Amino acid sequence: MDPLNESLARNQGTKNWNSVGDHAPTYLINLWLATEKPEYADMLEYTFDTIEKRFPDYENCPFVNEKFFEDWSPDQTWGWQQNRAVVGHNMKIAWNLMRMNSLKPKDSYVNLAKKIADVMPAMGSDKQRGGWFDVVERALGEGEEIHRFVWHDRKVWW
Repeated sequence: MDPLNESLARNQGTKNWNSVGDHAPTYLINLWLATEKPEYADMLEYTFDTIEKRFPDYENCPFVNEKFFEDWSPDQTWGWQQNRAVVGHNMKIAWNLMRMNSLKPKDSYVNLAKKIADVMPAMGSDKQRGGWFDVVERALGEGEEIHRFVWHDRKVWW
């Protein structure tokens, strides 16, 4: 469980949406719902406080950051992710912030969820055929007005 263990290779000392937040909708919310144990509610609160504090990057981009170094500075060099946004992760964060807000209400959860929900339809939805795109470039290139697709313009499960 050492985040600096050499066996982690390029993931040594890093964090990401999956390691920080995705366990909440994957199992932790259901664990709390099944048990109502305060320690699970506390872990959920800690998780969503971290997401609300660390993931937004609205000075530079409409999408959240998803990869981080040990000191919480954004890692925009990792593998396939680079400086790219997974539209569905942004949507999952908004959705789950509101779920968390129903357990432990906080204006900061609602504000971030609304900010994501306000921007995602313009940034990540297929306005012609419906649905949500997969992965887009976080940064606009010179003269660009929309975020480029990374691999394709097809939609994924979200």
